Amino acid sequence: QAIGAFADETVDKHQETFDEENLRDFIDAYLKHMETNRKDSESSFNETHGRLNLVNILLDLFVAGAETTATTLSWAMLFMIKYPQVQENVQKELDRVIGRNRLPNIDDRKNLPYTEAVIHEIQRTANIAPMSLIHYTSKETRIGEFYIPSDTQIIPNLSAILWDPKVFPDPQKFDPNRFINAQGEFVPHPRVIPFGVGKRRCLGESLAKVTLFKFFTGIVQRFNIASDGDPEELSMEPKSALACGPQPYNARLFAR
Repeated sequence: QAIGAFADETVDKHQETFDEENLRDFIDAYLKHMETNRKDSESSFNETHGRLNLVNILLDLFVAGAETTATTLSWAMLFMIKYPQVQENVQKELDRVIGRNRLPNIDDRKNLPYTEAVIHEIQRTANIAPMSLIHYTSKETRIGEFYIPSDTQIIPNLSAILWDPKVFPDPQKFDPNRFINAQGEFVPHPRVIPFGVGKRRCLGESLAKVTLFKFFTGIVQRFNIASDGDPEELSMEPKSALACGPQPYNARLFAR
């Protein structure tokens, strides 16, 4: 309910300051389509349905981006506890590139190859949506030797991709160096697809990636993350849920 009210208020503010010659973001682009299709009864952008659809899309973006980010951050803290040397390496890179007088921002990403590799490996290893989301074929199609009729339910098996031993040797091992080349540059792998692929990939991907980067780097920059007990006893088995997070655990954060 609170998110819905926030989305409504945000749309109101955009409508009050809307200028079709100066589109600031997605909401402005949507409002421009609403202006063009306001009287079209067949359009989802018309004055009857346009605003409601916009608010619902914003809610989808928040939910898709927030739930995945929160779950991935839970895994990220667990990996930092389990692999303290990785945590230390991230902190050294953040200190060298940014220091501690300001928080990291998105423009810093290109200068943080090891940190980017760690986030990439967290997303691959955590695999929070192993079966992605259910899709349906809109028409009959053929993939290789397989014929798929129209209106067939498709459940992608992301685990088979993210944990493919032919692509990622020892796939259960947490190793950010998989994505660092000989020049020390971060090289994302095309098989790391935690948000799916194609036109129907996760709607909240962009928001989730930005939020994950800012929260993860902000926490690791300012705190040392440790276990509230024996790290060896922390389970790496995921919980079964829409977004598969780690088993409940306690962590302690110490200001650096």
